[in-house]
Amino acid sequence: MLPASPLRIAKRHGLAPSPTTLFVLLITCCPALAIAAKPNMAGDYVGQVENAGKLDKVVTSLRWSGKDTLSGTYVLTDQNGETKGRLKDCKRLHSQLLKCVWIDKYGYGHLELNFDDRFTAFYGEWSYFGGVVRYVWNGAKRLVTAI
Repeated sequence: MLPASPLRIAKRHGLAPSPTTLFVLLITCCPALAIAAKPNMAGDYVGQVENAGKLDKVVTSLRWSGKDTLSGTYVLTDQNGETKGRLKDCKRLHSQLLKCVWIDKYGYGHLELNFDDRFTAFYGEWSYFGGVVRYVWNGAKRLVTAI
């Protein structure tokens, strides 16, 4: 008779891991696999951006542009109206952290977005290139509703 496998013994004693546990272990042990998966970061996020000492409304739009490349746009609304900008050179630093370059008529700089587990919201920070001060940039995914 063949000896029982460790998994079979674990199952017999009620110790077998669930599929969810195995998935979490896989991602924890092999972060490259988590990064390889294409999360649903794309979408329109409504939020706030710190601008001139106060929080103004911003709509951040992220789109997949190619196999593994994200890019985007944003529209910031303040007392002077709308400012449109672009997000380029976006790179995933790990499964939930995205780093981009923002560009608009006032300048350019770094933007880091930390997404929640379901990619429905992010908390981020922006700065000017060469600057050390960081400012708030956050957003929650705008859900599409059927009419």
